[in-house]
Amino acid sequence: MDYEGGVQVEVALSAQVAELHNGNTIWANSAAEKGKVEGRNVSSVVAQMSKLTDRSIEELLKSTLPAAAYNSEAIITSHQWNTFLDKSLHFR
Repeated sequence: MDYEGGVQVEVALSAQVAELHNGNTIWANSAAEKGKVEGRNVSSVVAQMSKLTDRSIEELLKSTLPAAAYNSEAIITSHQWNTFLDKSLHFR
């Protein structure tokens, strides 16, 4: 988006975990990042969008699931969530 004589990028992500049995949401969160683009070309915009998307994903992954998410009917176990976090945060 054009912003005070420059270009700015905004990224917003959301995620949720639901019980398989009844579909109830047991965790939901969102993250958003906004930043100025240094250049005025497509590659600069894409680079900033990628950077902000990575930061938004990291914020979502840092979120803690509530204890209810770890019961036997949940879509994910504590071990699965922690393994996912470890792999995701170390993938970069």
